[in-house]
Amino acid sequence: MTPLADPIIDAEGREHADEKASLLAKIELELSVVISCLDEVETIGACVTKTGEFLKRHDIAGEAIVADNGGSDASPKIARALGARVIEEASRGYRAIGHRS
Repeated sequence: MTPLADPIIDAEGREHADEKASLLAKIELELSVVISCLDEVETIGACVTKTGEFLKRHDIAGEAIVADNGGSDASPKIARALGARVIEEASRGYRAIGHRS
């Protein structure tokens, strides 16, 4: 079990589900979804849109971040137009994105 799935149990061994629900309701989750991008003009719009829909459907605060990897098409422009934050990765290739410092 993960800590969030573990029950709250008092010193006498009684479970307190109502207190756990109250505590979980106070946790604010924020999620950044990083999308690697190298000349993805045909698919980047769907990826950014689906990310936004997922966040909204699950009531999660968050953002789509598109890591443009030195492409030459309009992918970054499309991503920005759909509300994504775009960062430029100087090193070309998908592997570079996962190795940022």
